[in-house]
Amino acid sequence: MKAYVESRTPVLQPLRPSFKVGDCEAAARQYVGWLGFNLDWDWRESPGQPTIASLSRDGVSFFISDDPRVSHGPSSIHPSVRHLDALVDEWNANRPGSVKVRIAPPCEFPDVPITDDWGNVFVFEGQNEQEERQRRDAIRPKMRQYIQE
Repeated sequence: MKAYVESRTPVLQPLRPSFKVGDCEAAARQYVGWLGFNLDWDWRESPGQPTIASLSRDGVSFFISDDPRVSHGPSSIHPSVRHLDALVDEWNANRPGSVKVRIAPPCEFPDVPITDDWGNVFVFEGQNEQEERQRRDAIRPKMRQYIQE
């Protein structure tokens, strides 16, 4: 009985967004060459036709497509990152001075927004480590006021 119930219980899998881009090859170069994602696969019916591709890194995966029938856009996602400063150092090694960590209002946590050439946004957020939790606890009253307003 337990096996039957478990076999019928819906389970959400990791989110896999799709970004609309103007040029799949150019977008793949940006995501792979600068941000260190892997190009898992790409497909087009024939040369000159729209393309869809799958990219991933560290458990985060997404599609990009220049086919207007496949995706809508622009989109945004917010992956959580452990050791955000190290990731920023990697990106700045690939493109010197390209990004910096900001303290994002209203939550006042560290993040790095990256916008591609088509308006899609990744907001890489510093993970909620012990120090981060203490800081968030300290600003919780301010957040409640912000939300109520």
